[in-house]
Amino acid sequence: MFQASQNEQYFDEIVRRANDEYLVWVEQFLDIIEEHYDGLGGTQRLDDIGCCVGQFWKGLKQRQFDIEYYGIDVESRYINTALEIFPELRDHLIQMDITREIPDDSQITVVSATLEHLPFLYPALDHILKTTEKLVLIRTFLGEHTSKSIFMKKEASSPYYINQYSFGEILESFELHDFETKVLRDVYTDSMPKYLGQGIVRTQYLVIGNKKS
Repeated sequence: MFQASQNEQYFDEIVRRANDEYLVWVEQFLDIIEEHYDGLGGTQRLDDIGCCVGQFWKGLKQRQFDIEYYGIDVESRYINTALEIFPELRDHLIQMDITREIPDDSQITVVSATLEHLPFLYPALDHILKTTEKLVLIRTFLGEHTSKSIFMKKEASSPYYINQYSFGEILESFELHDFETKVLRDVYTDSMPKYLGQGIVRTQYLVIGNKKS
C-alpha cells in the first residue's frame, strides 16, 4: 500500500494538517465548485479519490453546499485515521483501488496528488471519468510529455511513482468521455517547476472537466 512508500514523518504531518490547517488546494477546489454549484442542481454526491485522512472533507463541511461526501482511498490506515478525526464520516469512507475497481456514479469527483503516484494512468482515469456525471477536478503533474519516475524516500520500505502526464494525453481522455476542459494554474505552487529530488522536476496544474450537456 502507499504508506509503505512513505515514512512516519509524512504520516504525522498529514494527521497534523487534518487537525490544524485548511490547505490552499482544498480552498481552490471549493471555490471552483462554488462557481459551478448553481448549475449542478439538487443534492450532489462528491467522490474524493485519494482522500487520505479527510483533508478535503474538513474544508467542504465549512461551506453550505448540499453535497454528500464520499472519501475513497486504497490505504486502510488513512481510512481508519480519517474516522478517528472525523467520526461523522462513518459509512462515507471506502477502501478501494481505483486502478482495479470502479466507484459508484457521482455528480462531482475531486482528485489531488493521486494520479501521479499510480503505476499507470489507465484504467484509473477512465474509471473516474466514466462514473462522473457533471464536474471533475484533477490536480496532478502535467507537462509537454509523459514521464515516469520512481522515488525512494528515506526510511520508507518501498519506492513510489512520481509521474508526469502530458497535457495532450489528459485532455484527450476528457474529450473521449465528453467533457469540456480548462487547465488552471495550481494556486498553491503557482504551477512553477519544483525540484523534488533524485533528478525529478515536476509542475502541478489543475484540470477542470465539465460534462457536455
